[in-house]
Amino acid sequence: MSVEVVVVPTGTANMASVAAAFRRIGTELSEAERLAALGWAQARAAQAAEYVFGKPVCGTCHTVSRAEQDGGPVWTIEPIVVVDRWMLKGLFDHDSHAAVVCTDCHAAPTSEVSSDVLLPPIENCQQCHGGEQASARVPSTCITCHLFHQPLLGPMHTPMTAAAVGQG
Repeated sequence: MSVEVVVVPTGTANMASVAAAFRRIGTELSEAERLAALGWAQARAAQAAEYVFGKPVCGTCHTVSRAEQDGGPVWTIEPIVVVDRWMLKGLFDHDSHAAVVCTDCHAAPTSEVSSDVLLPPIENCQQCHGGEQASARVPSTCITCHLFHQPLLGPMHTPMTAAAVGQG
């Protein structure tokens, strides 16, 4: 389900014309002053909407598209889908990597769309993690992170009990 947001069209008034429109309480604006103030307010609202729906806010995580409708912009904001685990049998723990900056592994700054999956390649992991006998890097084996071939886990299936595989 996407969300659509409509903002009124912008005016062409500038700040000087709006400043002239500020009056003491009880003093009425002329029609020209009222229209100038309204145009300025609409222009500021449009600037705020462009910022909010753009990359700095909504666009950080969502895919946002902009179209013109009835003389004004309409933004469509697509929902995001965030999963806890991209590799269901992977045992990655971000807590144990707290000393590493996120962008050391994830290419988020170069991502253009929210649908990008920013999993680093194995070569990235191997910069710090070595084999079982590693001494200059963190000693680790494949099953340190991957449970694909554990005895009680069928290949790429949900965990099975020992009784289910005849070991119980």
